Amino acid sequence: MQYNWETSVGLITPLLTWSYRTEVENCFDQSSCESGIYRGDQESLGARLTWTSPEEQWRITAYGTNLTDERYVIGGVPLVDVLETAGKQYNLPRMYGIEAAFTW
Repeated sequence: MQYNWETSVGLITPLLTWSYRTEVENCFDQSSCESGIYRGDQESLGARLTWTSPEEQWRITAYGTNLTDERYVIGGVPLVDVLETAGKQYNLPRMYGIEAAFTW
C-alpha cells in the first residue's frame, strides 16, 4: 500500500508491503519432499518512508525488511536421498537502513 502526501517541505511517500505464502515446497528430491523439512509457511513485512524535496533534487528513504524477523527455509542442498541429511538455506533476517540520493 503506497500513498503520496504533498507538503510544504516536499513529498512524503510511505509504503507498506506484506506477503504470506502457505505450505511452500522448497524440496529437491522425493525424500526431502516427503520429510517435510523444506515445507512451511512464509510471511514477510516491509516498510519504507521516503521524503522528496520540493525541487525533486533530494530523496531520503528509511526502510526495513522482514520486520517480524520471520525465519523460514528458502532452499538448501538435496542430500536426503543420497546421505539422509539436509542442508538448509534461510531467508535474510530483519534489515533496516537509510538511503539518500541527489539528482543534478
